[in-house]
Amino acid sequence: MDKEETPRDDAGATGDLSWYPSAFLAVTSKEWKKHGILFVYADTEQMGFPMDKFFFLPKDGHMMLSSIIFGDEECARSKEEFTISHEPCS
Repeated sequence: MDKEETPRDDAGATGDLSWYPSAFLAVTSKEWKKHGILFVYADTEQMGFPMDKFFFLPKDGHMMLSSIIFGDEECARSKEEFTISHEPCS
């Protein structure tokens, strides 16, 4: 994937992504309520927009995702706050 960026000079992100989506959710288990939902994202705070991921509990989804969408929180910070340990699917 070609990850183009339009540079920014404000105190926010290093630039604006020229492609979408910059994040997505994936259900990786039939027991998703127990094992969590996978959140994959491009880290717009880092040069080159490296991809990262983490699992979170569905009960935290509304707060986490709305905070990201409204710009109140960054994905990397949400990873620190909402990550759960994940048991591999069998």
